[in-house]
Amino acid sequence: MTLVNWDALAESFDIHDPSQAQASAADNKLIAWPEILGMLEAFNSTPGQDPITNILDFGCGTGSFAAELTRRKYQVVGIDPAVEMIKKARQLYKDPHFIHSDAVNLLPSMCFDAVVSIMVFQFIADPNQTFKYLARHVRDGGILIIAVHSPEYVRASLAKGHRFQESENTAHPTLWIEFANRIRIEVFLRDLTSYTRDLAAEGFSLLQVATPPFTEDYINLYGRGSLEPLETPKFLIMAFQKVRV
Repeated sequence: MTLVNWDALAESFDIHDPSQAQASAADNKLIAWPEILGMLEAFNSTPGQDPITNILDFGCGTGSFAAELTRRKYQVVGIDPAVEMIKKARQLYKDPHFIHSDAVNLLPSMCFDAVVSIMVFQFIADPNQTFKYLARHVRDGGILIIAVHSPEYVRASLAKGHRFQESENTAHPTLWIEFANRIRIEVFLRDLTSYTRDLAAEGFSLLQVATPPFTEDYINLYGRGSLEPLETPKFLIMAFQKVRV
């Protein structure tokens, strides 16, 4: 990930009020959050599962989701490698504990019932080392929830010329997404099969998959008249459970 670019996006990623936020940030709150929160609640309601009480928000950005988890009485640590994102999170929210770090530098003693990562792994060229480090910090029987853009949404967006761009170099194809201020960040597209295979190597099994539709709130605020392919689910959300040993 290009951290300078993420630092430059800290202000536009504040989603206190989705109606005032960039669509590229508000989609998390209006579409992905309800699904992820439902997954956590469903897990805690499942007989035989140890309840989730403490959560790592990996790639927490400006801290909005970590703050929402805290409001729901979870104990939360948010980490992000972009210093400006963490500075903004600390300015906005008092309760979650925010750390300027990446997975490699997490304290060995830190162990969580769940790790949640929203719109992070599609920006990591090779996620396997990160999966390995995160696996060390999820307890046996705990869960890892990952949300990324669905490959179908990205392809539909490319076809409509919406935010995503692809290089013309067929020998070394490159995919980008454009954010505020014309900042472009490279995207590494993976499907469910790829995530499931790579996480199985770290002791995780697929627990649940969701591709939530666009919500009416999002469509009313951002969708009307845009090129966005609203007929195609935007997010691929995957829950994996760490196998007990």
